[in-house]
Amino acid sequence: LAAQAAGGEGPRLPRPVRPLPLPGAEERAEINHAAEIAQIQRDIARRRRRKSALLAARLFAFVLLPTFLCGWYFYAVATPLYATRTEFVIQQSQNPVAAGMSLGGLLQGSPLATQQDSIAVQGYLQSREAMQRLDADHGFRAAFSGPAIDPITRLDPDSTLEEAYRTYRRNIQISYDPTEGIVKLEVIAPDPALSAEFSRALIRYAEGQ
Repeated sequence: LAAQAAGGEGPRLPRPVRPLPLPGAEERAEINHAAEIAQIQRDIARRRRRKSALLAARLFAFVLLPTFLCGWYFYAVATPLYATRTEFVIQQSQNPVAAGMSLGGLLQGSPLATQQDSIAVQGYLQSREAMQRLDADHGFRAAFSGPAIDPITRLDPDSTLEEAYRTYRRNIQISYDPTEGIVKLEVIAPDPALSAEFSRALIRYAEGQ
């Protein structure tokens, strides 16, 4: 019994555990405040990433993609267009002796004397009549209706008069400078020789007026 008592360890009792010290009210407030600040910072960072992603998407959709498509279209698809620029002056032929020293004679040769004629010529060259005449004499519609013309510039062969006139106004630019009395004409066509031909024809129409 003595040996058994010496060799036995006896029943094991649980050791007493010291209670962990709990933070005080001020420490808990500081911990909660730090957690709130960390959460706010995470929310701000998340909103910034979302705004940056939206900004990048808008930049791609409204700037980069249209720029790329326009560059590709004008480089690979668009038909080359050629412009002929012309400037001419409307003058009146009048006998200087008959004009005498009248007010009309003093103004003869000045822009004021030919302003009304220049405006009339400008209006005529911008009219549907001039477009129809140019089409009948030199094939204006056919020049912009060929299969080699790109889809945006191309004019439908069965287009209406208004559609053809819009193409005419877009490619025939006429302006008048009243200070110098100069009528400026710019003719755009898919071929440089055709552009010069249209320009000479319109100048003949102006002379006829």
